[in-house]
Amino acid sequence: MSHGNGLEVDVRRVRIGSAALATVLLLGVGSGLAACGDDAAADVQKMLDGYAGAIQDGKAVAAAAYTSSPDVAGGVIGRTLRDMHAEKVEVKATNVQKYSGGSATFDLKTRWNFGKGRDWDYTTKGNASNLSIGWRVSWDPAVLAPGLTTDTSIRQIRTDAKAPRVFGADKKDLMFAGTVHRLTVDPNKTKNLSDSLDKVASLVSPVAPLVTPEALAAKAKADPGKPVPVVDLRDDDYGVLEDRLKAIPGLQDSPASDLLISNRQLFSPLFDGIKGAWQANRDETAGWAVQLVPEGKPPTQVVGFQGPPGPDLRATMDPEVQLAAENSVVQLGQPAAMVVLSVSSGAVLAAAQNTQASSNSPQWALTGQSTTGPVLSPLYDEVNKAAGKDTEKQEKLLSPLGLGTDFAMIGVDTATAELPGTGGRGAAELGADTMKATPFGMAVFASAIAKGKTTAPFVIQGQTSTPSKPMGDVNADVLKAVRAKMDSTVSPSGDGSDLVSTKVKGLVGTNGPEGPGWFIGYRGDQAFAIMVTGEKSGSGSLQVAGAYLKQ
Repeated sequence: MSHGNGLEVDVRRVRIGSAALATVLLLGVGSGLAACGDDAAADVQKMLDGYAGAIQDGKAVAAAAYTSSPDVAGGVIGRTLRDMHAEKVEVKATNVQKYSGGSATFDLKTRWNFGKGRDWDYTTKGNASNLSIGWRVSWDPAVLAPGLTTDTSIRQIRTDAKAPRVFGADKKDLMFAGTVHRLTVDPNKTKNLSDSLDKVASLVSPVAPLVTPEALAAKAKADPGKPVPVVDLRDDDYGVLEDRLKAIPGLQDSPASDLLISNRQLFSPLFDGIKGAWQANRDETAGWAVQLVPEGKPPTQVVGFQGPPGPDLRATMDPEVQLAAENSVVQLGQPAAMVVLSVSSGAVLAAAQNTQASSNSPQWALTGQSTTGPVLSPLYDEVNKAAGKDTEKQEKLLSPLGLGTDFAMIGVDTATAELPGTGGRGAAELGADTMKATPFGMAVFASAIAKGKTTAPFVIQGQTSTPSKPMGDVNADVLKAVRAKMDSTVSPSGDGSDLVSTKVKGLVGTNGPEGPGWFIGYRGDQAFAIMVTGEKSGSGSLQVAGAYLKQ
């Protein structure tokens, strides 16, 4: 406290609650009050400090106790701090004047910060009264923010510019922004949860085949007592089923904006990655607005900023290639997946998996790992000859093939291979059971064999992935051995004799009776890998390859 004409500034860092990760800076300036010897001025300052300390602790009720109307103020203060989602707010009391009769006035300069470059500054006026219980802020919602009344709330929201379009490799719309209906079943609003889940699964399964009574029952068991997620339905699909869905006890519908696939025939784990990149685009260009929300009336904007929309996205997916891959993997009644890359550019042209594979994982083609079996025997031989069990030497030989390398892409999750000495595995020579790979990783490998080096794959034009390891040229001995094995495999006397007419270069193999079975190859500018699990998976991978190559 100063001994001049005013009081020192009291600075406090104040958190606005754990969810907002916010802080509050409150400064009480008693300019205009009496000197420090004035007990009334000291009491006012003490009251303001208590108010500030309560907000610092995120206790709206405690803060409201320093006002003339604690019950009302507590709700308003708590709601405002919650709904403004601020990273920081600075409040400074200035021009404090004390009058006879037990009253005082002050100005409040407030700055809300909602992130870098997102600030809202204003000044409001307030009153304080010396009540029988001591000094209190005379409660008026307008002290918190201009325009705030007993019938009005205030909030800070995110705003978005026009959604970017998503084009495919054919330069046509691949995905579009639309409305979905997020369906859940609330166990607290139905007398028979199992019956409700069975009914909703029966209704939506024609458009969402992965939604089965068993799948929903598993979700309900995993999180008992909580709403059971069912599916996101397109607006037009929901419109057809709406009346029957509403008749199911416990069913809840929450409409929301989402990115939808233009061609309903297309089904790929790539769409989640494309959607992730699209969302990152939107997040980068998102704006903000503060709104006053009158009870029963539309909100009005007080302040905010919305910049221009982000650029349209051009995905590498080629719908024609994607559909061909889909038509090939669905021929099998066991898990099957296929990934296709451009050898020259690294563009991911397609990633397809059938329903059985999706039951294992919705990202099975991109991240699902299985043992490589004997399909890579020429690679094993050359790497073991040069590196033995030395994991560093193994890595040096395998990195140019993309195996064991992570390729970081915005919004897209992929994996290539798990090598000896990684993932908690001990050092070992490469072999049928010591190495695991994904269809994505094997497609990267096939592309590297075709080109002689790995080209970093990507899913969105202009967003080339970042490899976790150096790539470089494929070892000459490895390249020679693998290519020779491919030539002998797809030959009149080889295991891939049925594919001779397709002019493909490839390897085929299966790791025991239950697989997995692999076909890895390239033709022209396309490199691809097929993984099948279950009985006769080796012949299954050949069947998928033949169906794809002969279309």
